[in-house]
Amino acid sequence: MEPLLVSLLAATEAAPTDIPLRLHLADLLRADGKPEEAVRHCAAALAIDPGSENARRLMRDLLGVPAGQAQQTGAMPPAGADQDTAAVERASGEGDEPGSSRTRPQHGAGPDQGTHGAAAEPDQGRDAAGASHAPDDVDDRDDLWAERVNVTLADIGGMDVAKERLEAAVLAPMRNPELRRLYRKSRSGGVLLYGPPGCGKTFLARATAGELDARFLAVTFAGMSHEEQTDEIAAVFHAAREQAPVVLCLNGIDHLGERAATRRATSGAVAALVAELDRGSEGNYGITIMGSTNAPWNVDPVLRRPGRLEQSLLVLPPDRTTREVVLRQQLGEHPEVDVAEIAHLSSGYSGSDIAAAVRTAESRVSPVTTDDVLDALLERVPSAREWLERAARELSADPDPSSFVGLREYITMVAGRTH
Repeated sequence: MEPLLVSLLAATEAAPTDIPLRLHLADLLRADGKPEEAVRHCAAALAIDPGSENARRLMRDLLGVPAGQAQQTGAMPPAGADQDTAAVERASGEGDEPGSSRTRPQHGAGPDQGTHGAAAEPDQGRDAAGASHAPDDVDDRDDLWAERVNVTLADIGGMDVAKERLEAAVLAPMRNPELRRLYRKSRSGGVLLYGPPGCGKTFLARATAGELDARFLAVTFAGMSHEEQTDEIAAVFHAAREQAPVVLCLNGIDHLGERAATRRATSGAVAALVAELDRGSEGNYGITIMGSTNAPWNVDPVLRRPGRLEQSLLVLPPDRTTREVVLRQQLGEHPEVDVAEIAHLSSGYSGSDIAAAVRTAESRVSPVTTDDVLDALLERVPSAREWLERAARELSADPDPSSFVGLREYITMVAGRTH
């Protein structure tokens, strides 16, 4: 069944809002002995249409909830349940696992309280499982203060495919109290954003924080020693738990350890991150974890196992519409520039490439013309095109056809256009 599952996974990445397709995939995953993955895709279908009877029936089967008991247990409340029950859940502890009488403390309640859960408990960062503790100087580091953001997905021009996938996979289930109850059984891990450099991965993570009314905290692992990476992982997770609700963005996770060089051993830094991710939804309560990488083929596979960074979201090079948006944002009032022509001729360039070319043109002449911007672009290597060429080489050498199926599909599509 594996080739069929790979094809259906690619199809759902290309059409994330196709409910019948997702449910068909979920049913096949269940038959193939992958119930956790089946639950995730069924939950994504319910995120799109909470009233879908087919999705609700399949979810009941996957969770082992008899149809007559679904409403009594709270696992399957009526469609259209009151959205405001999220506040009741937080106050009463209803969001905890069934049978738990423990309620979550409301740290920092008020305007900064997120819509998807209360802040983490003060002792949640310390457990008996041997996970690393935060260094002593964490509280003195200003760079670990999570920031408030005022940007949402609506403020991002273009990138419609990435925004649609992010909405279906991450945001809709967290906004809806009915889906949070369902999704708790499948959504224990985070999301891996991957794609060419300069195409908006970190910006999407920041917008996710804005959508969830959460704070935003980012760390970048490039340029650190392995010991520094290990310490930074402990510090940033400690800071995130203290300030939850937080979107925690882990940039450059392909730089963790020596995986890219040796392709053999899992490094101590990766092991430290695995320990933090494996605390699950309870240990990381109120934290939405999003990794990002320009080199997904160098990410240690242990980080992409269920419960960790199990969902992958491809952030594509900017299409023509997105390139127009970037150009208009960068150029402002420049009537001498034909934005549509430059967007048409700039295929293969990232958003950062285009922004840099505009700055170069403006530094040379005023007012800027179409030819000035095009000349500045031609001086640059189109980084998105270069990245896709490398990605094609890397994936052709990867024996696992189920890895990064969305990227494989996109490369195949691009290759078909050029022949």
